[in-house]
Amino acid sequence: MIIESALLLTLANECQNNLPSNIITRLIEIESANNPYALAVKGVPIFNQADNLNDAITSAKKLDSLGFNFSAGLMQINHTNFNKTGLTIETVFDSCKNIQAGSQLFKDCFDRAKITYPNKTEHQQLEHAASCYYSGNFTTGFKKEGKNNISYIDKFNQLDTSHPTPTSVKLHRIQQEKITHTQDNDSHVESWDVFSDFAN
Repeated sequence: MIIESALLLTLANECQNNLPSNIITRLIEIESANNPYALAVKGVPIFNQADNLNDAITSAKKLDSLGFNFSAGLMQINHTNFNKTGLTIETVFDSCKNIQAGSQLFKDCFDRAKITYPNKTEHQQLEHAASCYYSGNFTTGFKKEGKNNISYIDKFNQLDTSHPTPTSVKLHRIQQEKITHTQDNDSHVESWDVFSDFAN
């Protein structure tokens, strides 16, 4: 399920008052590609995605019971932040509650970035906040990663409509990297099949 941009913008305006809506929509595009049921598992590059709420909750409960480090929903809230943001496995896939939680976490990062980097511009402070949101620190988000050699901050800036990206630069989304996978014909359990539900 993918939420259309117009509805996403409405949610970004109505579900939180911590941040400008364009920051929320940029984060959602990077984190979940606008999929409210998105799940990402640390250490598992490809994970079979649910296409409805019940399946998403069931998958999250399995991941939790097995001790996986996972993030969920539109803004990919890590399970370690559920208590801090008032979320549960049952509510993290609620788009409005997820956005509210994500905006709170990003604002916390932004507030700390302003204190840590008082002499930098607001745009630079936002970049550090985005790195914090992504990795928990102010620097990892600037590192080039993956086969496309692009950083989280590169993606964050490419989606900033107030700083247009040159047409020669191709936008690569994190979620696309997570779900792109070439299967072979051998009988085995795919890397995304955490629960072996699709084993041949």
